[in-house]
Amino acid sequence: MVKRAPPPPGDSTAAPAVDAALLSGSARSGSAPPRAAATPPLARGPLDQALGARNAFREAQGLLAGLTGCDQRRAAQALRRIGAQLGVVGTAEIARFFVRLVTTTPRDPESQALIRRFTAAALQPESLGHPASAIATLIAGGRGLAVHGELDLATAPTLAATFRRRSASPVLGGGFSLELRHMTFLDVSGLHALAEIDREVAFDGDRLHIDPPTRPGPTRLLRIAIAQGWIAPAFVSTPPTDIRIV
Repeated sequence: MVKRAPPPPGDSTAAPAVDAALLSGSARSGSAPPRAAATPPLARGPLDQALGARNAFREAQGLLAGLTGCDQRRAAQALRRIGAQLGVVGTAEIARFFVRLVTTTPRDPESQALIRRFTAAALQPESLGHPASAIATLIAGGRGLAVHGELDLATAPTLAATFRRRSASPVLGGGFSLELRHMTFLDVSGLHALAEIDREVAFDGDRLHIDPPTRPGPTRLLRIAIAQGWIAPAFVSTPPTDIRIV
């Protein structure tokens, strides 16, 4: 028998025996070599979800404002009003619903009718409830602020402007009241406005007395913000023991 010389070092034919066995087994069975397990996607936390919903709603606002020529406040009000009438609940859900209506082509007659319904609502601001100026009212001789309705991207600047007209405290360390029990909606922009009021009152050396919201939606977002350390625990009536940040 003729002995064959071993292949030189670095020769690609000199594969380890175990690799050859694996490859030959795969070839016989017709199956591909095993693949590494895919890394699962990272879970999104509640605050990330809230930020995503805000961005989606802004996109829908921009689309509706572009279609009608209305401002962002009217677009937001129209989206929420018609969304509620159609049974679409939640900022992100309303946004996805409207964006899908506008961007899907070709549009069927039902989709076209729904788009006309949204645009008609945006062009009739007088039928959409209280104007943005009614979101905040100074109370207690200018030493308090009552919030009504929806505190969001469109109305947060009005809240901040009303707060700037507050009266100075007659005594050092006096209190400032913030009534939120009539607030019906809150998004991340409104949350930032409330946090800014909290900081400014503390900077003035005053104490902030809060009457928390009673609606579950605003309360839920405030609890998330408290768990993240964004805002003081006094903004809700009970501590956020049921919130998990992942």
